[in-house]
Amino acid sequence: MRNFIKSVLCSVLLGFSIMMPAQNLPALQKDENITTGNLANGISYYLVTNPSMKGVADFALVRKGVNDTLAARKELSSLPHFNKTIPYKFLSRKGIGCRPEGYTSFREDVTIFRFDEVPVFDQAASDTTLLMLFDLIAAQPCPHSIIIAGDINPSAIIERMNVFALMVPSRSPIYKKKEYVWRPSEETKYSFIPSDQASVTAEFRSPRTPEDQMNTIQPFISDLFSGALKEIVLCRLRETLTFREIPTLEIKAFNEGSSSCIGDERFCVCLKIPDSQLIPATLSLASTLSEICSKGIGSDEYKVARNAVLNAFLKPQTNDALVQRCISSYLYGSDLASPASKARFFTSRNMSAKAETELFNGYASAILEDLDNCSVTWTGKEYDEWLWPVLFRSAWNGVSLLGKPTYHWKNSQKDTSDFWNEKNKVKIKSISTEPVSDGQMWSFSNGMKVIYKKMDTKGRFNYSFMIKGGYSTVRNLQRGEGAFFSDMIGLCSIAGMHGNDFFKTLRAEDVEMNCSVSTSDLRLWGSAPSNRFVLVLKSLLSVANQRKESDSAFESWRKMELASLKPAYLDSLMYQDYNYSAVKTPSGLVDRTMQDAQMFFDNQFIRSNDGVFVIVGDMQPESLQKILCQYLGGFRVSKSSSVRQFSPYKLRTGHTTYSRFGTPVEIDVALACAEPFTTENYMAFKVASLALQRRLTGVMAEYGFSVKMEDRFSIWPQEALELIFTCLPVPEEGLPYGVASGSEHPMRSLVAARKVIETTLSSQIDAAELASCKSLLVNSYSTYLSDPKNYVDAVLMRYSGGKDVLTDYNNRIGSVSAEKVKEIFGALSEGMRIEYVVKQ
Repeated sequence: MRNFIKSVLCSVLLGFSIMMPAQNLPALQKDENITTGNLANGISYYLVTNPSMKGVADFALVRKGVNDTLAARKELSSLPHFNKTIPYKFLSRKGIGCRPEGYTSFREDVTIFRFDEVPVFDQAASDTTLLMLFDLIAAQPCPHSIIIAGDINPSAIIERMNVFALMVPSRSPIYKKKEYVWRPSEETKYSFIPSDQASVTAEFRSPRTPEDQMNTIQPFISDLFSGALKEIVLCRLRETLTFREIPTLEIKAFNEGSSSCIGDERFCVCLKIPDSQLIPATLSLASTLSEICSKGIGSDEYKVARNAVLNAFLKPQTNDALVQRCISSYLYGSDLASPASKARFFTSRNMSAKAETELFNGYASAILEDLDNCSVTWTGKEYDEWLWPVLFRSAWNGVSLLGKPTYHWKNSQKDTSDFWNEKNKVKIKSISTEPVSDGQMWSFSNGMKVIYKKMDTKGRFNYSFMIKGGYSTVRNLQRGEGAFFSDMIGLCSIAGMHGNDFFKTLRAEDVEMNCSVSTSDLRLWGSAPSNRFVLVLKSLLSVANQRKESDSAFESWRKMELASLKPAYLDSLMYQDYNYSAVKTPSGLVDRTMQDAQMFFDNQFIRSNDGVFVIVGDMQPESLQKILCQYLGGFRVSKSSSVRQFSPYKLRTGHTTYSRFGTPVEIDVALACAEPFTTENYMAFKVASLALQRRLTGVMAEYGFSVKMEDRFSIWPQEALELIFTCLPVPEEGLPYGVASGSEHPMRSLVAARKVIETTLSSQIDAAELASCKSLLVNSYSTYLSDPKNYVDAVLMRYSGGKDVLTDYNNRIGSVSAEKVKEIFGALSEGMRIEYVVKQ
């Protein structure tokens, strides 16, 4: 029955006859950037060119029919063509570290090897990694597929694979796929797992998409609708739990579709709460899901969720996402069409909002209505096996019997009429070339400045309205209090409606708007369709001029936020006695935070000319100028500029190690030192951090850790370099044989990390490594700036902090010398180092 409903949805959405059989839906065209084929010995391959990821590629090998953890681990420790070097040590020397799950992962009867961010500009590294894949293939006589995604030349790789394939005997291994059978349950399953962490989880099963329909639009429609359902469930649960003042540690929802597994499709919702809140949280979860199932949702609420999902499909894909798509195609027959092309095809159907919402409601009801195929699981310290299931079922049935919905979407399209609509005209004072972006700078008669950069953004534009002066201008803040200022806008009343409803109204119009407050500035930023530019301006004016604080909204939100906040140990150790931290802590969220934030916003929005409005898009400059002249006069301006106030602060020096018992195991290493912010220093720091990251990533992989790096060249409170390495243990099954999970001996692993860092900082980078890191940096810069949002941020760095890291970045990176990198290494070595370990 559910598959019939899904087939009808696809038929209607595509404009075909509703009587068309689902199996006759047309197949989707393969992404033109994907090359597929088979080598002479039967090995299949997927090669994906990703123009948005420069200089690196992700390599993967998928093995069907074998799920042997020990064999896979031994193979990574010994392969035929790696006599002098252990395979995983070759990877570590090239800086190819572990993923969080390790080099290998397993599902059903499948083994997957993953080697991420292989530096393809290093021919020896990429060729040897490819050779390793063929050695792994030769180790097991079963079907394999090679998948490579990134900055690659498919023709050159195919040529090399044809040579390497000669080492693998020609064979046609037989792989019998397990036949799928849908087995419905006869009743709801309830279970309890004793745990120190209380939670309630509801999981709904449904039949998977038939194999002959996996290459049609049907799985995409299912993914779109399940993604929208996830957005709606999360939004409603947050509002419900906040309104009922049920403190919640975490709210999660996810869908596992037919392209992710071999079994049933699953839709799952989980709440983590304090043990005392299990029953109230259970009632909230059951009533929320039951109301969506029985009463449906309105078109405005659906549009917000649907736009969020579609916009995610339209974004450039990472190499990881492309590899996952190819794995799904090889294992489950999923289509290879790009998500963006499917999203554009879907929107081109021009279905009415009402009809599309009705179809979504039918889909949601089909997923949720049959509680027999639902399982509810509680974790915690106590459980009543009779009472709790009765409460869940009673809440579900009670809501479904109500004549009217209890949840009301409090906005509609007409609510935008309440936005600021006064036209206070200004004139363009001057037009000049903007040197950083090579766009245009428009100065207006009221002192406001607009930067416009024309870029192919496919019908959308990105924007950021920045006013100088961040929360560092507010005196007597608690430590970390300013980090919450960004959230306060959403808790205010704006244009006569609750901030949450205001931003919902914008999202219903496909307009994204966010608030960010840092130590140095305030920004309202986001993206929108090109024909919504006037609405964006009205929205900005409403935030600036029609904003009132709401103490009741703040108090409810504060209780929820405090439940999930954790102490920021590392930050407090690095920046002791510094109150303007950008890290949220429980002690920073105080009674007066809303009032402090409101006073800050009031002071900022009377100086709208003390900053710049940056727009990146493909609109006509003349039409933008005309609209801006009509509305910019509505912003309040001042003759005075912001004066940044900072409490005197100086970074400490010296090395300190802290440890505590807890879970999960984690190693954090932070390096920081004072250094003048110049473009030369900035680029040298970026090169130095890449060199250190690659060395640390490789070595820590040998100790069973994955590594993530955050680097920052800060301007406030003082110009300083900052590097933070977070090392997380990898499960033993994902590691080579002989390598234990890092959770076993974290202090021993810390000694190894310390040795790598000290050795690197005390030596000069050699010519080959310098060239490699510079190539990586140039490529990552190119990737970063291909995103319009990042381009806007790079431009604003010049106008907020007075630093230009965009102009001629290619040559500036190229001019970084080994001596300059050594200078940065020396500064970091003489600065502060904090080692923080959580051990069991």
